[in-house]
Amino acid sequence: MFSLEKAKTSLEFDKIIDERSLKCVSQTGKARLKNCTPLFDTQHLQDILTQVQEMRDIYIFEGGLPIWEFSDIRILLNKIEPVDSYLEIQDCLKIQNVLEITLDILKFFKKTEDKFPYLNKLTEKLNLNEQLLKQLKFTIDPSGNI
Repeated sequence: MFSLEKAKTSLEFDKIIDERSLKCVSQTGKARLKNCTPLFDTQHLQDILTQVQEMRDIYIFEGGLPIWEFSDIRILLNKIEPVDSYLEIQDCLKIQNVLEITLDILKFFKKTEDKFPYLNKLTEKLNLNEQLLKQLKFTIDPSGNI
């Protein structure tokens, strides 16, 4: 009888995940990778493998994605939800960083949409508030001064 836990142990799945997590550019990515489980749906697996192939091609032929380390800003976004709340300057810079990465990724996939259709489709879910990005850049310099 097939045992998923036995297979994971035999394949040293945890070691593979730990090694791959070192390449993640965000804590959120590391957490998602460490919580991943093997796929059993053939179609879903095929879709993921196609995305992996496209990502591989991006690194080989395009030099990689325009992405760098970033913070999980979900907590910050929840923090500013109440009326009369505010963020510290460092928090604003974290949001600006995520917005800049989003802009660069959207530009990249617009330029290469025919080459990488599966990954390009994922960017449809990205929302960019360009006005907020412009305002943050105008208000706060890179060293954190207003």
